[in-house]
Amino acid sequence: MIHHLEDVYGKDHVCHIGAWTSLSIYTGIKDFARVLDIPLSTVDKINKKLQALANDDPNANFALFDKLDSAEFKQLEEENKELFRLARKFEGSIRQWTTHASGIIACPESLIGLIPTRYDAKRGETVALFTGVELESIGIINVQR
Repeated sequence: MIHHLEDVYGKDHVCHIGAWTSLSIYTGIKDFARVLDIPLSTVDKINKKLQALANDDPNANFALFDKLDSAEFKQLEEENKELFRLARKFEGSIRQWTTHASGIIACPESLIGLIPTRYDAKRGETVALFTGVELESIGIINVQR
């Protein structure tokens, strides 16, 4: 289908919609523990304690734990100062760019210069550096709800 759109409109008129994941408290702790050479078993114990304190909320963040005012959280943070400092500092940062599973843009005009894009040489495809929400906000796509 994508190749057909490229044949009809031209390669510079078609691209995939970008997507990204951000650094959560859990992935931040796991990623920075790797950098700090903290054993995975220790990291797993920390994340399990955090998940229990947050009632397994996958969207838990440092603000939530600060509101909880938990002695157990404060102790974990005190015992792992540098790890928590780094995870706090980078929480919410973009961790990984990826391609939307099914989002494709086919535009009557060239997308070059219209939106920022990157070329994924491995997959041989052009990807928008905007997410679907951003593309919708500037009028490139129109999502019917």
